[in-house]
Formats: sequence, C-alpha cells, structure tokens
Amino acid sequence: LPVPEPPTEVSNDPSDDDYGDKMTLEFPAPSTSDDHQETDPDFSQGASSVPHRITQEELNDLICDLELSKSKAELLGSRLQQWNLLQENVRVTLYQKQYLQIEPFFRKVDKLGFCSDVNSLLNALGIQHDPQE
Repeated sequence: LPVPEPPTEVSNDPSDDDYGDKMTLEFPAPSTSDDHQETDPDFSQGASSVPHRITQEELNDLICDLELSKSKAELLGSRLQQWNLLQENVRVTLYQKQYLQIEPFFRKVDKLGFCSDVNSLLNALGIQHDPQE
C-alpha cells in the first residue's frame, strides 16, 4: 500500500477547504543512520540485532524482581515462550512447585509457622551463612 504524503498547506478555518488564509508547513527531511552518528556521539548500536533468548536463571530473577504471583509468572513465561524469547530448556511451569525445595525446612504447630532449620535452608538457597553470627 502506498503511504500518503501529508499536506503542505493547512487552512486556518477548519470548515473552509477552498479559501481563507493558508499557512505553509515545513517538515524536516528524514534522517539517515549517518545523521544519527554525527548528531548523537553517545549512541552505539548493540553488537548484534539478534534477540536475546532468556535462560532459566534470568527468567527466575526477572520473576523475583517483578514480584509476580505464580499465575502471572506462568503467564509471562508462556508469552515469552510463544514469542520464541526463551531458550529451549527453560521450563515455564517451574513456578507452581518452587516452594517444594524449601518446604522441608519449615514447620507448623497450631497456628504458628516457622523455619525449623535455618542453616539447612540457607545452604539450600546457596546463601553463605555463619551460624555463630
């Protein structure tokens, strides 16, 4: 489809197309990539125009950073997978059962829930911890 050119003259009276004072509009010429390099020295194009495919760790970090619920995390993962932005080995249903890896370190007595083994929990999460501190 051809792209229409904008008018170069506009009437001051919107109801009058044929007469009235007209003013001329001037449009700047479209810039080229060479123009950008001359006018914006801070701009640098990335090394590659290939989209970045997200790893499992990056997806997990993003979901934590955005504080998404399980359902929203799965929706995000599903959409990224639909758009082919995830690496092939990334699982989007991981978030439903993520709590299972830390559940053994918690107990519930009556209405009180607590961590019963802090050292093991922190080790499982990969956090350096000195129990003497």
